[in-house]
Amino acid sequence: MKRLCIILYFLIPGYCIAQVKMSSETLQIIEHLESLEKSDYSAESFSRYPVYYIKNSWYLSIAGELNLSPDWSAMNAPGLIKGSVVGNIATLKVPVSELSNIGWDNVFDYIEVPSKVNPHLDKVIKDTRADSVQWGLGLPMGYTGKDVIIGVADWGFDYTHPMFYDTLLQETRVVAAWDQYRNQGDLPDGFDYGVEFDNVDELMNAGSDTSNIYGYNTHGTHVAGIAGGGGAG
Repeated sequence: MKRLCIILYFLIPGYCIAQVKMSSETLQIIEHLESLEKSDYSAESFSRYPVYYIKNSWYLSIAGELNLSPDWSAMNAPGLIKGSVVGNIATLKVPVSELSNIGWDNVFDYIEVPSKVNPHLDKVIKDTRADSVQWGLGLPMGYTGKDVIIGVADWGFDYTHPMFYDTLLQETRVVAAWDQYRNQGDLPDGFDYGVEFDNVDELMNAGSDTSNIYGYNTHGTHVAGIAGGGGAG
């Protein structure tokens, strides 16, 4: 009588698909997304994952460690969007619908689904230890920024954002803005280009800078929010 021998291979830590290592969490995410029917694809069903809707398709973000001779053409991932490559670490976005067909081992030794990032900035005060400055730890007094005027040179400002209002969301704290690309309106004193908004009505009527003309951009709002956001919403 012949005996059947079953050999179990364990990869510790992590798991392996087609010779590509990954964490147990990444394995679970990929297996779950592979199990979905296309009729199940929606923002709600992908809300827990770094999945984004790009050019009429849903894409999953991946970060991984490249193998010694990555062959991107053999990866079999139509529509793949390559991101940054720093040393032997690469980022990319792959269509969710193609996950079960991708030859990860042609490019990567290890892959991981990164955590989903939400731009709330709700932890920035503690992360930068600004709360220690506000409390005056190791300082002669606490400094909150009250009555300080800051200027931010950037692009992509939403003058109406709640972050720039008082905590009751009734009055804007934006004093003025100089849109250097706009060419119709009041010139700043001493300059022959751009438009100055120096009162609430002008700021609210403008709504934002001219970034909306060249493509949606929010970097100025982001940076100014870190430097002087009110945290009201």
